[in-house]
Amino acid sequence: MGEDTPMATDGHSVAGTDGPAGASGTAGGPGAGKTGDDLFIRNVFARYLAASTVGIVGSSISIVGSTAVAGAVLGASALPVLSLALPFYYLFATVGAMIGVGGAQVCARLIGWQRHEECQRAFSLVYVLAAALGILLTVVLLPSIDPLLALMGAPPELLGPSRSYLTVLCLGGVFVIGIYPAFNMLRLDGQTTRAALLFMGMGVLTVALDLLFLAGFGWGIESIAVATCLAYGAVSVSGALMLMRRSLNFRFVSPLGGGGQGALGLVRSIVGTGSPNALEDLCIVVRTAVINNVAAVAFGAVALGAYVVLDSVTMVALVFAAGTSGAAMAFLSVFCAEKDSHNTMKVLKRGFAWGMPAILALTLLLELFAPQVAMLFGADAGSGLAVFSTAIRVFAAGLPLLFFNYVMITVYQSQGRVAASNAIVLLRELVGPLLLMGALTAPLGMVGIWAAFPVAELLTTAMVLLYGLVCRRRTPHLSPVFLVDRQVERDGESISLAVRNDAESIMSAVGSVEGFCERKGLGPRLAMGIQLALEEMLVAIGENSLAGAAGHTMNVRVLVLGKEVIVRIRSGGARFNPIEYAERLSGVPLHTKLIDEHGAGETVSVFRHDKGTEAEAMPERDVPLELTGVMMILRMAEMVDYRSTFGVNNLMMILRDRGR
Repeated sequence: MGEDTPMATDGHSVAGTDGPAGASGTAGGPGAGKTGDDLFIRNVFARYLAASTVGIVGSSISIVGSTAVAGAVLGASALPVLSLALPFYYLFATVGAMIGVGGAQVCARLIGWQRHEECQRAFSLVYVLAAALGILLTVVLLPSIDPLLALMGAPPELLGPSRSYLTVLCLGGVFVIGIYPAFNMLRLDGQTTRAALLFMGMGVLTVALDLLFLAGFGWGIESIAVATCLAYGAVSVSGALMLMRRSLNFRFVSPLGGGGQGALGLVRSIVGTGSPNALEDLCIVVRTAVINNVAAVAFGAVALGAYVVLDSVTMVALVFAAGTSGAAMAFLSVFCAEKDSHNTMKVLKRGFAWGMPAILALTLLLELFAPQVAMLFGADAGSGLAVFSTAIRVFAAGLPLLFFNYVMITVYQSQGRVAASNAIVLLRELVGPLLLMGALTAPLGMVGIWAAFPVAELLTTAMVLLYGLVCRRRTPHLSPVFLVDRQVERDGESISLAVRNDAESIMSAVGSVEGFCERKGLGPRLAMGIQLALEEMLVAIGENSLAGAAGHTMNVRVLVLGKEVIVRIRSGGARFNPIEYAERLSGVPLHTKLIDEHGAGETVSVFRHDKGTEAEAMPERDVPLELTGVMMILRMAEMVDYRSTFGVNNLMMILRDRGR
């Protein structure tokens, strides 16, 4: 199966728990499946999680591997140069995270709101901003290298190699920015395998070039920057080309298509949504500069080297923290926009069920084998080994809290609580470590620097829990800790079902929806239309997308919003576009009534009723039997929208009770 082919789900599927009693349950009768997560979430999210983790591993390899190679080939004396370069790297990473993560979050929300044309402009703006801001930052930083190194307290003997390293890094900084849109947009687009392989390849290529330039050619420390920029450049360009040629949801359009004001609004949304990610890297820039200065003046070069090692340990921890939050990002943003708290909670539970045990295992390994880890970075058996080992052990104590706090940043972003996300970032990345470092270095010496980090994570977790209590006092229908909005489910405005691909399960689902319509007091015509739409589309999807796979499931949700009822069906299997299917079997050029400018090729179709939808475009006779039901839905529904979301089939139908 190719990457663009949505993954089929299989096995045991049950419905959600939202709505009043009887509003959801296993659709399929006896033997339909055991209680557990819907396989749409379990399998599709697992694929995203695996790809996100592999991608973060690749990115971590490029940084941790470069540090280890520099320490092994040039000795631990090379590590202070990398420490002094960290603020410059994180300046480019700040811009990349802001527009890459923020852009993906904005695009995910626009998909959830069905504003797909605007999504294309936001996607295009991300790349315009990446190129423009990358060039601007390079122009500003190049002549500022020496003054900034002096400001950070760089020792005279490190000025020359640091200047050489940073000149190369600044010239290639636009590629550091470019990896963020590539990774986040590929994942959102459903190209998870390509994203994972691309970034794993980036890590391997970076280390291979490091070895070639350092060990093979005998170049100096600046060759680490050359290798980084070349590998990042390859990924930035390749990722953009993949999106340009193979995107399921995106294509490059003029970002000014909605007018200058519209583009400015999108820029504000991208920057605002991505501000926690940008703020995180900006805090690291400031924090690193301060710690470098304090460590170099008070404790010497060995403290600078230890800080680089801790930065590498952080990168390993982010394999689990950023991998989990990154995989959840697209799902949380779309589900929050759809007011689907049921699936939102499932994503969070699965993320924590995977990530927390992994981060606990990493913590234990670091505590037990800190000296061995330190030696990987060139530490010798002298005082350097003792300093590095102590730093690793003290720092590792806060990694479980780091995981929780990091995921909560993404949770709040998806809910639009950007200020809360920024507060978490400020406390755990900058304010907490610097204030605590000042308080702890007096009694603990150098150890106080490392102890400041786990204590800052503890204070941040306490703040998150307190914030949750305050929010729930004001809004009781929010869930504990994660603050997921359960208003729709509490009021019984939706029903969620997981339906097996067999006649019994489909009819059971239709019966459940019939009871839901009665409880909501929907008019008989609208209720009949909802049941008909659900039955006919489930049968068509089962026969065409999941043919011969009776055990596979389709994820169904019906949501009442005022006079409108939204019916959404998500499924794996082969790509199946019911509008295109109707056009092909009827021989009627329905494409004249489609709005197909929002996506790539034949992956997106939207049918809307308007003045141009003439009766002859919807034939009443001579329609193949298997098409009758689908054509009835196209006549009855206000809109039928097909596209690929998360790399799976996503069909949305909007029906309206004109008598209500």
